[in-house]
Amino acid sequence: KRIPGIAMTIRAAERRLRGEFGLDDACLESRDAAGDHLLEVIQGRTGDTIVPYQERGEAFDHTFTSGLFSCLLAFGANPNRITDDGIDFSPMHLFTQLRSSYKINAARQLVAAGADLDFLCGPKDEYCAGRTPLAFAFFCMPFDAVHERMILTFASFLIENGADVDQANRSCMGYG
Repeated sequence: KRIPGIAMTIRAAERRLRGEFGLDDACLESRDAAGDHLLEVIQGRTGDTIVPYQERGEAFDHTFTSGLFSCLLAFGANPNRITDDGIDFSPMHLFTQLRSSYKINAARQLVAAGADLDFLCGPKDEYCAGRTPLAFAFFCMPFDAVHERMILTFASFLIENGADVDQANRSCMGYG
């Protein structure tokens, strides 16, 4: 199966992931394993090192333009895989905070791959618990105008692609 917007077969994606990007069997053994790597890419994680929040956009821009993100989705990475920190951020939650000029394009690919726009964060963090990506976007409003515009554009994208505004509102009010 091909994902709209990603003109690549699973076999071609696997060849690129193993060859060009050097991923091993552990990263490609299942959709969830590939999804874990997708989360690492969005977070700018390498091993135990996570790129500081302010620098993640630049790191992701490089990853997106290199084709790694698209290859992981074409391979079948789970677009709803969650972080393993107990907060349970989905890729869409992580994109909310990402300062990247490519995040809308990447989010389109996630939607095409089946991302859940109304996924709720887990219970570990009292400020994030039960929030959808749309609710989280407004919860994380920045202090600078440039990032604020990026978040508003991303929120509009979520709504235009079917995010449940009522669910987001309920999750903001703590009613999940």
